[in-house]
Amino acid sequence: MNVQTSMAIVSGLVMGIAVSGFFADVAPPPSDSWAIVQTMHNFRLVVWCAALFGALMSTGCSVYSIIQVGFLESDDQVNAYLSVLDDQPLIGGQAVLNLLIVVPFFFMMIAIPQHMFLSHIPHRTNHTIACLSMCLMVCPLPFAAWFFIVSRRAFLASSQPAPNTLSGADETASNMMYGVLQKYVEHKGSIFAVHKKEFLELFGNGEVERELAEMLFDDWKQKRLKSMLREDPGF
Repeated sequence: MNVQTSMAIVSGLVMGIAVSGFFADVAPPPSDSWAIVQTMHNFRLVVWCAALFGALMSTGCSVYSIIQVGFLESDDQVNAYLSVLDDQPLIGGQAVLNLLIVVPFFFMMIAIPQHMFLSHIPHRTNHTIACLSMCLMVCPLPFAAWFFIVSRRAFLASSQPAPNTLSGADETASNMMYGVLQKYVEHKGSIFAVHKKEFLELFGNGEVERELAEMLFDDWKQKRLKSMLREDPGF
């Protein structure tokens, strides 16, 4: 399951919650209520509409991306599509999808307490402040905040490039062999004209050097041949 599919599922679930809040029937507050309560009731639909519209756009964009990926024929094409989609960290396609899923969450964090407060006013038994205090100070917000901190640390640690364990001399030798292979292939003009035995003769009699050259040649050949395969032969 790719990121777009996961986001489409989450966005769809959030949209269902937003629809329920948008169409919920909330009685108007008494005429002697505070002005802020009257304002909350007047703007209740605006907040829920923002959450609903954000979730709708997030779901639509994610599904559209899934449809596009469905028309691609190979994993290489999918990887290329995702690479272009995410080529800019702030305004790339994936960044926009992340923003769209954050928008409904933000407005729902406002709309849900607002809905609770307005629902209890007619009965004069409002316990919204106590509920919000429990959520903000005890559970679940502190646990969610801690998870985001730990998850961020894990992401930064795992995204670091793997350390280069080669010494300077070893890396130089490896680069030299790739350069020799590139020149050899260019000289032959085609992968079908190259011969491993002929390539190995370009190196000395050192056992490790020839073994590395053989492994390098085999790895290059397998990757080139695999790149020539079609996902669907077409016949």
